[in-house]
Amino acid sequence: LDAADGATPVAVAGASTTAKLVQCAAAHDVALMLPYIMDRFDAKWKTKVAALDMLSALAKRSDLAQGMNSVMPVLAEPLVMCAMDTHPKTSVAAKAAMDTVVATINNVETQKLKDDLVAAVTRGGEAAADCLAKIMELTFVNAIGAPSLALFVPAIVRGLKETRSNAVAMNAAMCAVNIFGLVQDPRQIRPFLPVLVPTLTDSAKNSTHPDVR
Repeated sequence: LDAADGATPVAVAGASTTAKLVQCAAAHDVALMLPYIMDRFDAKWKTKVAALDMLSALAKRSDLAQGMNSVMPVLAEPLVMCAMDTHPKTSVAAKAAMDTVVATINNVETQKLKDDLVAAVTRGGEAAADCLAKIMELTFVNAIGAPSLALFVPAIVRGLKETRSNAVAMNAAMCAVNIFGLVQDPRQIRPFLPVLVPTLTDSAKNSTHPDVR
């Protein structure tokens, strides 16, 4: 991936090697490859785009869906940050990667809300308010697992931090109760507690509105 910023023959060789790695990868390899890929999210834009393209290629393989789902709690937030990158080619590559990665999540409700969930985190404000309202309106009939929580939790946290609107913060808190009520295995929540608990605690202590508390 680092070869993407190098001389053309080296870049071509790097791209060829990346393609072969994607072709040979097994589901359990995704977690092993992810730290290497994510390290390149802080590199120069060409390397960053190459890393995002590799991620997209992995996500497009249907047989790697389980492996991709296993890394969603770690991957989702950095991927959203890449989508907010100021370089247009990076943001385009990140959004394409986000679409392919999220498509691997086997949850109907998550698929319905995916664009709203991403917008809530990347744009905040009205986008966060609209997303939380849609979550409240939607009838959930399926259990929620860690891959879906990787999208829901950042949106909920963003809503809880919208201190300018008690209504948004209240909806965020109610969404947290409703969404986590759909989690069948409590261990699925564990990766998100370091971010979620302090935010909920801060809202409970500092909000001026009793309904939010």
